[in-house]
Amino acid sequence: MERELWKAVYPGLQKVARRFEQRYVQIHSWRVAAVLLWGALHDRPVCWACDARNWTTTRLKPDRLPSPATVSRRAQKTSFALFFSALANELKGTGPPAWELIVDGKPLPVGKCFKDPDAKPSPCGLGYKLRALWGTKSMPDVWEVTAARENESAVAVRLLTPVRGTGFLYVDGSYEDNRVYDAAGASGYLLLANPGTQATGGTRVPEPVPVARPAPVRRRVRMEAIPAPHAHRARVR
Repeated sequence: MERELWKAVYPGLQKVARRFEQRYVQIHSWRVAAVLLWGALHDRPVCWACDARNWTTTRLKPDRLPSPATVSRRAQKTSFALFFSALANELKGTGPPAWELIVDGKPLPVGKCFKDPDAKPSPCGLGYKLRALWGTKSMPDVWEVTAARENESAVAVRLLTPVRGTGFLYVDGSYEDNRVYDAAGASGYLLLANPGTQATGGTRVPEPVPVARPAPVRRRVRMEAIPAPHAHRARVR
């Protein structure tokens, strides 16, 4: 799987590198990005990805690898942030958001000796959390890495703010919040949430969830699991 993913990522990496000209640097940003992506793809640290012995499984690799210290220093530069953002846009592609979107998160835990003050304790442990708004593209439409303890609904609102489309937004119970409903409606999406511990309640009616709408729907609907495979009920507020 790692080889197949790398074959899809590396051409985009080189394509973006040809558009970025950097003077007075010995290591171009694309080499730093290649090392970070290679390590992340194999779930290994930066020092592992900087070792040429760990690149023997592929021919798609930089001719010169940076040192771990160089990667750490260059990854904090504005020029690298611009390059990485352009790479993400290249891999994501163009086009409007999908008809069906999902908001979800993935914990990124760190060790107890980690000193970053942003990695505060949370129910899922010490570290960070990736939150992403994802459709049918190879990259998330919008994403953030924040402290793991940051409120899910607040992050979801930020993710939805730049999105404009039409369709359905699927979330779990932790995102069922009035602010998220409002943000989804403003973006043109009908929020559908699985029952969770933060359910908002409402009046239960046996109305089926619509499959398509000619215009954005702004009603608040909450899905409820029913044993029948094709039966649906909704809670509407």
